[in-house]
This record gives sequence, structure tokens and C-alpha cells, in this order.
Amino acid sequence: MSKPDLTLFPVLKGTRQLDSNEVVLELFIPEELAYLNGHFDQIAIVPGVTQIHWAVYYAQQNFNKLIDAHQLTNVLSAEQTPFDGFYEMQVIKFKSLIFPKTTINLNLRFIDDSKKLYFRFYSETQEFSSGRLYFTSA
Repeated sequence: MSKPDLTLFPVLKGTRQLDSNEVVLELFIPEELAYLNGHFDQIAIVPGVTQIHWAVYYAQQNFNKLIDAHQLTNVLSAEQTPFDGFYEMQVIKFKSLIFPKTTINLNLRFIDDSKKLYFRFYSETQEFSSGRLYFTSA
């Protein structure tokens, strides 16, 4: 029996644009998610660094202001620093574990003037993670 194909991103189930700088995405975490392998042996969870990567990736997809497509390719192949223009992270909190076969929401808000991206992963009953990412250029 062959192994299932692994994927790097959750399944996008829906998008709700709140305004030009804020969006809420509904995401389903598949069992085939590549980042679940070996993290951890006893129980599969979505790593925190993966959540940050997704926040930047989906911000780029929805706001087109952070990094360009070829830089995303380089992130995945580790040819250069992960986020072009990335400056710092602040108030990063991982509050609850995200498991496979879970539907979650991702709220993204980008403040153009300060190049600040707010992210929050949550469901109706809990908050999984949140934080702010700063960039030096758009």
C-alpha cells in the first residue's frame, strides 16, 4: 500500500473579506499534512512555526503586500531567509494545540503604514495562536 501524498497547506474551505486589510479564512487541517510527520510520535499537532508560515502565506495570497511568489518558493526550499523584508515577531502566543481533521479560522489584518501583520488562529470554542509580524518593506 502506498503512502498518501503529503500537503503543505490546509484545505481552504471559505474566505470572508472584512475590508481591504482584513480577511477571515476557514481552514481544514488534513491528516496528510507534511508538518504532522514526526511532530510528535504519540500525537500529531501543527507546529507553531508552521502556523506563522501559513499566516504569512495567506496574507500574501489575500493582500499581495508582503512577499512575492518566488520568495515563497525559496522559503519552502530554504534557499534564503524565510520572509523577505521580515523584521520581527511580537506577542506570539500558542494557546491550544491544533490537531488533524480540525476546522479552524485564520483572521489576518495587515496595517500598511506600519507593515504589521496581525494573525489569529481560532475556532468557535478556543483560540489556538496569535501574534504580530513586522516587515521592513512591502
